[in-house]
Amino acid sequence: LAKKWHPDRFQGAEHVEAEQRFRQLAEAFAMLKHKEHPIALAPHSETPTPEEAGASALHSVPPAARTVDDWYAEAKAAFNAKDLPRALSLMHYALKMDTERIEFHLLYVQIIDRPGGDVRKLIQTLETILRLNSREVNSAIRLAELYQSVGLSTKATRMWQTVRRIAPSHPVFQQDTKTPTGAAGQLQSLKEQGAVLVEQTKAFFRGLRK
Repeated sequence: LAKKWHPDRFQGAEHVEAEQRFRQLAEAFAMLKHKEHPIALAPHSETPTPEEAGASALHSVPPAARTVDDWYAEAKAAFNAKDLPRALSLMHYALKMDTERIEFHLLYVQIIDRPGGDVRKLIQTLETILRLNSREVNSAIRLAELYQSVGLSTKATRMWQTVRRIAPSHPVFQQDTKTPTGAAGQLQSLKEQGAVLVEQTKAFFRGLRK
């Protein structure tokens, strides 16, 4: 049902209805999940841990009164519990409600950054994070790696340069004195590839002039 009523599949008035149904499905799923796995007290304790108390408080909030922060908190709890499908659906809804909260995008990246995942969506989310905070160094590093992995060498080089500018002593730039490794090696390799392409382009135009 979540796939059937995902808001991205609809436009106009149908989109509004789909958002409402998607929210109801997320709420229902959360309630059923909570019922299947009730909050247990910590061993030898008569009071819940802070995490348990927070989860209990969240589930006691009527669905209509929940805020975007409630949805984010529940998505984070699901992620910490390694329930990635639930965390993903909840974060989709939270991001529909607020697209300018950097912590939402950071959690979303943690959820979707998996082997075989949607690289395009991951790149878009990391770009959004850097738009919100241009000094978020870990996101910049991951984005540089992704640019390089999909063959966007120029963008990768610029991003590594950005990383070096905002965090010149970051461990990713540690390298052996003889053979560059890590980000430093990747940056050097990209520069070398760029130099080769420049020479090839010059040779091509020289051939045209002849």
